Parts: sequence; C-alpha cells; structure tokens
Amino acid sequence: MSITFKALGKEDYLVEPYVAKAFQVYYVISGSINNPTQVTIDLAEEPPPLWPSSDESAVGFTNDSGRQSYYIWKSLLQTIYWPSGSISEVFSYYPSGSVYVVSMASDATGDGVFPTTFEYSIVGTSNSIIDDGMGNLYLSGSPSTILGSINYTLGLAVIKKNTGTGTPGITSNGAYFNTVASSSVAFKSTTTIYQHTAYCHMTPADFNFSTNPSAQQTVSLFVSGSGSITGSLVYDMLDSGSLTPYVTTIGLYDHQYNLVAVGKIANPIPRSQFSDQTVVVKFDT
Repeated sequence: MSITFKALGKEDYLVEPYVAKAFQVYYVISGSINNPTQVTIDLAEEPPPLWPSSDESAVGFTNDSGRQSYYIWKSLLQTIYWPSGSISEVFSYYPSGSVYVVSMASDATGDGVFPTTFEYSIVGTSNSIIDDGMGNLYLSGSPSTILGSINYTLGLAVIKKNTGTGTPGITSNGAYFNTVASSSVAFKSTTTIYQHTAYCHMTPADFNFSTNPSAQQTVSLFVSGSGSITGSLVYDMLDSGSLTPYVTTIGLYDHQYNLVAVGKIANPIPRSQFSDQTVVVKFDT
C-alpha cells in the first residue's frame, strides 16, 4: 500500500452544524417509586412574606424527590424569572401561589428542548399544555390562555396549579393531579452534530504514480568512472501508463500528520490521466 499526501485548501474543507432531534416521552405518577429519573414533577409554593427570616423551620411541602416547595419556589424565581436581579426573559406568565415544576434532565434533553415540541398532559383527560416556541405554555386549543412558561435550555417548565379542584385534569385555571393520576411529559431533545465535508481534488498529474516498493525493480547500472551502481526503476507496464493506480482509501490528516478520519471507497476508482477527479469525504462529530 502506498500513501501520498496533498494539502487541502480552506475552500476544500467545510464544517456545518446540524441540530438532530429525538422524540421523548415520560410518564410520572405522584408517589410512585418507579418514576423515571430523567423527568421529575415537583410542587413549588410561594412562601409567606419575609420568609425565611420569619420562620426558618418552615419549608413547605416535601415532594417525592425530597425537594421542599418553598426552596423550589425561591430557586425558580432566581433561575428563570429574576436571575441576578434582572428579568432575563419576557414571559406572558409569572408564577404566584403554587405551581408545578417539570424538570427535564440534560441526559433527556441533550442541548435543550426543541421549541414548539413540549406537551404536558394527564392520562385519561382531554386537554394538554403545549409551548408556543417563545417560552410560553398555553392550554391546547386556546393559545391566549397562558398557563406557564418554559426555559428550553435548562429543561424547566413551570405550570400553574389549579387550586380550585380535587379532580385530576387541565382547565383554563391550570393543572391538577393527585397520587392516582399519571402525567405525560413529551418533547423533542436536541443534539448539535457537526458535519465535516472534505473535497479531495485530484488533477491528472496527482496520485498517478505508485510509490509501492512492489511496483519497482532493482537494477544494476554501469557508470563510467564509477563502476557498477544499484538503483530502482519502475516496471515497464507502470512506466508506460498502461497500468494506472486505483484509489481505495482516503485519509484525512491534521497539520501534524495525525490521522483523524478514514474514508473507504466501496469500489476502487481508477485514476484518470486526462481529467480532474474529486472525492468527497463526509463524517460527523
């Protein structure tokens, strides 16, 4: 096997990002020990005024995850609505009273939730809560009824709790579920893949001569004044051009000649002696 190098120009190598999406759906039942670890639903409650200085022992409701509702509320405001003391995003919904917080782990969302794909529903009920692609959650069929907000990058959704009912379901007043209700959380995760494309151009003069030792023969030549010397000549069939090399493998190297990618050609391609040829190598990282 012979290896020959040719440098690629900047115009011959392209790197383009591509966002791959995968549909995800998880079911969460309050009180169950078999819930998925990728998605949790916690209750967050607005603590009393002056909390925690007013009563440090008060923590609110303790969720199945072990998180306490007052602390979730405080963290929620700091993370999504008022980070560093200023509004980071403009939401049509701002939490008050009590809300459900849907936390989607990064191993489920990847780089984040793809906008317009989030949907929360309660199994056995008719309505659902979906996102509008701009961070707002609304009642299905009624885009003007805003029931929460979502941070796509963090994988956090805030859903208004309906405190006026004890029946699982979703209405214009929010969502409510109990220990017998199963919640469905569906969305598309995103992962950025980088597509690399290398255009390997060959002119008729490139790669048309084999450097493989088996293509050469050892000969002895007599040079006047020097005597007999030994050298190498290409076999006549190769030197005449009647037998041309075939391209079987394309290797891509970095500037330090480290092999970074290998492209195998399905069928060997004979090198042309009369026209340019281009082999396109593509791979993802």
